[in-house]
Amino acid sequence: MEPLRILSASWLFAGAVVAFLWAATGLLRNGRKAWPSAYFVAACGIWMLSGYCRLATNLSPYDLASLLPVPIIYSIGPSIYLWVLGNVTSSEKPGRFHLVWSAVGLALAGTLFFLGSDASVSPGLLWSIYFGAKSVTMGYLLVILSRMFWLTDAEVRDRYTGLILLCLIALLALLFGLIGSIPGWEVLRLISALALPGIVMAGFLFGLVHPDVIHSLKEDYQIRYARSRVMHLDLDSVTRRLDQLMEEDRPYLDEDFNLSALSQEMDLSPHQVSEILNSRLGCSFPDFVNGYRIRAALQMLREERDRSILSIGLAVGFNSRSSFHRSFKKHTGKTPRSYREEI
Repeated sequence: MEPLRILSASWLFAGAVVAFLWAATGLLRNGRKAWPSAYFVAACGIWMLSGYCRLATNLSPYDLASLLPVPIIYSIGPSIYLWVLGNVTSSEKPGRFHLVWSAVGLALAGTLFFLGSDASVSPGLLWSIYFGAKSVTMGYLLVILSRMFWLTDAEVRDRYTGLILLCLIALLALLFGLIGSIPGWEVLRLISALALPGIVMAGFLFGLVHPDVIHSLKEDYQIRYARSRVMHLDLDSVTRRLDQLMEEDRPYLDEDFNLSALSQEMDLSPHQVSEILNSRLGCSFPDFVNGYRIRAALQMLREERDRSILSIGLAVGFNSRSSFHRSFKKHTGKTPRSYREEI
């Protein structure tokens, strides 16, 4: 085997090893919830291992061993897309129909295997398999990249420069693979194949350096999504309903009252309510609720002078003396005792 072929095969094998280790460590650290990401990383490993076998053993593309990975390779793009939907845009319900591409890959590979290399349509069918695998993956990466640009505001997009750059490099490598399917441009297909180990290794290192990037991306998406949903609401009507709920039902008297409970009462998502409070009222949920509690406490301090300060704090929804005193001073600039002494 010539030196370039040995180096190429070794590089693909190293990339496959990294992919399998990445998938295994993800499963060991995060259990079953990591299986979608572990799957597409391992699938990339199988793709590289397939390339290694082709280079190292001169395996024919028509052999069963060459065709077995095809359905898995066809599932890489859809599985990455489904993982992004599940971990970033978790409010959406991803359709499993995306995995039909695996069935397409299986049908193409099975047909080619049974026809063999002697059939007149076999070279064209083999070309379709190569072209289709890269086209499907490239299409899903384009959709993911477009979503990343949508879900993040321009001012926070710099946080994800590395992730976006990694996706762009992957797209460029796939584009080289597509062009390499054209007769006379085969060298680009080899470059495309050799780029995959580098992309996987870079992704592995990026995950080690930025372990919270997906969580951060999810939070930014939820903020952007809430803003887009709020834009279609009658905010004046929503704020009136909110004020009526708080004044009449007084849910803040329950110390366990939280953003989720308020969202259910308003028939909105927690992120929508949080965005409305921030944009329309200029406060966070704790400040909003504690404002009602403090107003109720002020009234009780005036009207029930024999009642203890702690009893009043607990009655209006605070769960401790310290939280009541801290919030009271924040809203009034005084302690409950000094306020009572002045009236």
